[in-house]
Amino acid sequence: MKKSAYSFLTNNRAKSDLLEYICKKIEAKQPLEINDISKNCYMSKASITRYFQDHGFEGFREFRVLLQNESKTIFEHKPDEDFETEFIFNVVRQTLSLNPIDKFCEIYQLLQKSNKIIISSVGGNNSVAMELKTRLDRLGFSAEFNPDYHGTYVSVSNANPNDLLFVFSYSGSTSEIIKHANIAKKRGCKVIAFTRDDESPLLDLSDVILKLDDSESTLRLVGIKSKMSMFYLVMKLYTFIYNSDTEKFSKILFNNIYAK
Repeated sequence: MKKSAYSFLTNNRAKSDLLEYICKKIEAKQPLEINDISKNCYMSKASITRYFQDHGFEGFREFRVLLQNESKTIFEHKPDEDFETEFIFNVVRQTLSLNPIDKFCEIYQLLQKSNKIIISSVGGNNSVAMELKTRLDRLGFSAEFNPDYHGTYVSVSNANPNDLLFVFSYSGSTSEIIKHANIAKKRGCKVIAFTRDDESPLLDLSDVILKLDDSESTLRLVGIKSKMSMFYLVMKLYTFIYNSDTEKFSKILFNNIYAK
């Protein structure tokens, strides 16, 4: 029986730049061409073929065919339950059960002590990062989010102790996010992570972890459940902060209403 190309890819992407690049191509719905992979991963085509042979495949071509067949099956999967139950209600319930209220209390206390708040995200999670920035800004906190992760690196490199870094990474292994978190720790910052409760480099670098629903593959071909889980946690944090001092935050929110 042939091994699963899909499982091999998702279980080992954090260990290999080659597999990480292939994952990003799939997530962007771009074709897998060995010439392109060779050029961008700085590997010869022969080296790529040997890599997959060493891991139980006949070569890159067989790996690609198996992966495409498995991916097609995943895309065509129809959930047994209706969409809202499968991708919204169940995800929110699971995310709620994973995150006790004291986590939000701890984050609020850190926010009160912070001077600068930096938000780090790449790719598809940028929409959630922007939502967090907007919600914190409306409550009177000064948060910054730069979709250019090089720009975020500069901000984190100039951070001071007690500054906060919020990071979004479903896998907990996103290289750019890990780099930001490493620099933040060296600068004495606190790191708050939105990630899965699974063994990953990000868990060891985080001071507070908001756990995501983990029923979605790390490849995230559809990517709905992870976003729903992240958005829910952002809204949960927002409402927790507001309810911690409704009089104070009601005044702040009223003052920043545009159409008064």
